[in-house]
Amino acid sequence: MKRTPAQIAEEILVLDAQTGNRQALGELLLLCQPVILRHIVRLTGASSSAQDIWQESAIAAMKGLRTLQDPALFRPWLYRLTTFKCRDWQRKHFRSQAVETTLDETTLAVPTHQDDGLPEDVRRVMESLDGEQRQILFLFYREGLSVQEIALALALNPGTVKTRLFRTREKFRLCWKGENDEQDR
Repeated sequence: MKRTPAQIAEEILVLDAQTGNRQALGELLLLCQPVILRHIVRLTGASSSAQDIWQESAIAAMKGLRTLQDPALFRPWLYRLTTFKCRDWQRKHFRSQAVETTLDETTLAVPTHQDDGLPEDVRRVMESLDGEQRQILFLFYREGLSVQEIALALALNPGTVKTRLFRTREKFRLCWKGENDEQDR
């Protein structure tokens, strides 16, 4: 697999951060923050809590960085840490919310966002997908992660990711075709 200069630079930052270089660690976390924040919002639907979850993820990354054996896997590893932090947040959030009110379907829906840079027709089709399907598509096409990296990031088997990616592409294609057929009428 060919690596880009940006990927190589990120790997060098990881290696420097693993030796205790705080400046390299800070640069690395700043570099990843925008994509990880998008990941958090897509998983939780809570942009108001995204910074808090990001901070917890960053702290976990600082503590566990020395255990990362392959610097090329830093970004998927960070996605995975963040995915677990999001799941923790959802458990706490829904548990506390259940005491106050009962959960309804709108609470559980993961919204799409107007600032995602997608054209309106693509956004409408993406809204027809469930949260996990949108997440896999974003990680594969938008963030450029491989199937193996997505598997690592979402704590899934690579075969499961391949299957879900295939099914999601099919659903997207059918929704896209239906959307365009309606526009032609």
